[in-house]
Amino acid sequence: MYTPVTIHHMHDMERLIASCGFMPFFANAIPGFSIWENTPQELRFNDDADGPWEWKGPVILNGAFAYGKLLRGKAMYVTLDWYKHLANWRRAHTQPSRQELKVLDTIRQHGSLLTTELRRLCGYSCPRQAREDNPLLRESQRLTQKLKRTPRIEGLETCLTRLQMGTYLVVADFEYKIDKTGRRYGWGVARYCRPEDFFGPEALQAGCSPAESRERIVRHLVEMLPGIETQQVDAIIG
Repeated sequence: MYTPVTIHHMHDMERLIASCGFMPFFANAIPGFSIWENTPQELRFNDDADGPWEWKGPVILNGAFAYGKLLRGKAMYVTLDWYKHLANWRRAHTQPSRQELKVLDTIRQHGSLLTTELRRLCGYSCPRQAREDNPLLRESQRLTQKLKRTPRIEGLETCLTRLQMGTYLVVADFEYKIDKTGRRYGWGVARYCRPEDFFGPEALQAGCSPAESRERIVRHLVEMLPGIETQQVDAIIG
């Protein structure tokens, strides 16, 4: 049965994930069932102290948990014992679009990629636009306007979210800019890879049918969270 804990250190966070199997990062439809809600206020977004935001990458790199947008497009950790069943179920009921397959294949070719690298490699980076009143570039702009732009089927963030929800991608780490003193700053940029490449293909072998995987997850969630409602179970399983 799930028992809320107070997270003071990264090891507390890891133990909570390991004991639950499924652990959302932020607050969700199940009250108290998240890393964020179990973290003291002083450790949230505190520049002078480590906290769950800074521990996300190191916890991922320990290799015991899958992390990504797995809960209706929101971040969640899942232990490998349960991730294989989640993947077994979701992959049987999702099919990536052509654009998503392009993104996925680009990541496969490189092993892993940052979001910024994906934008460039998959053609999402927009060229700089000159001022409309610049007479030196007026003619080139006129010619450019004649070219038909190829419509994008899906934005990159949409593709990445759907691929994570489908268990085709996981976040492998978060990388930061470093200042002259060696201190990191700004928001971390996600590095994505296929779970097969991060954990090994054998880690995704559920050894049962997708329906059996779903039933195992349902039993686990009901035992861990007595009183959980059907829609809440469905939100976690997908």
